[in-house]
Amino acid sequence: MVYVKRKNRQTLRLSIPRIKTKVRIPLASGECHFYSFEGLCSYKEHIALSFKKATLEERPMVFMHSSCFKSDGLEPCACGDKLWEAIQYFSDNSGILLYLGQDDCEEPSLRNYKPAAQMLTLIEVKTIRLLSSTAEQVLQLREQGIEILASS
Repeated sequence: MVYVKRKNRQTLRLSIPRIKTKVRIPLASGECHFYSFEGLCSYKEHIALSFKKATLEERPMVFMHSSCFKSDGLEPCACGDKLWEAIQYFSDNSGILLYLGQDDCEEPSLRNYKPAAQMLTLIEVKTIRLLSSTAEQVLQLREQGIEILASS
């Protein structure tokens, strides 16, 4: 645990980034590992799903998806189709899904992908192939030391 003193004399406790939970989930087409984290640079919840031992691959395919709600909070966002397509692809093949607890409906340049880089580093993945990337995703991941070999 790291303690940071603030100007208003309150002490803010920050934990060192680490994997909080790792659970193996058996699937009909193999297995999936669910990871939760604590101490990431963002205070929101982020999770990773690694399908078919993708973390052991030299250059796993990675898909990042930000949580997203329409204005009424009930109607699913159109980008949800991309999420389900990625899950189906990774279930049949292999890959890592990073589900980021940030609003995907915001301006893309305002999103923070540093937690994604921290998550990849914690699960010991430093080189990836990024599925469905934006220039901002590529830039921020590279700034955090993640090597991206191909993006599509």
